[in-house]
Amino acid sequence: MSTLAEVKAFQQRERDKRKALRVACPICLSAVKDHPQNGCVLAALMGVVAERGNLSQRRVNALHAKVDTNKLWDDLGPILDHLEWGRYSE
Repeated sequence: MSTLAEVKAFQQRERDKRKALRVACPICLSAVKDHPQNGCVLAALMGVVAERGNLSQRRVNALHAKVDTNKLWDDLGPILDHLEWGRYSE
């Protein structure tokens, strides 16, 4: 039988897990805060957004965690096609 303290500790661990998932990169599942340099395309793009200086780091992290990757890939598809075809190398 669980004690009240054990139940509360379990509930806190579950809340912490849910919170961690809310601020995870939707592509590689790394934490958006201090995202590792692991080749994640979204992390690279969000790094460019941060470097532009228009948003606070907190806002950048929030956007990073909430990116709809399906929409992102739909929009990036034509750009990647042009890159593959050499359009940016002329």
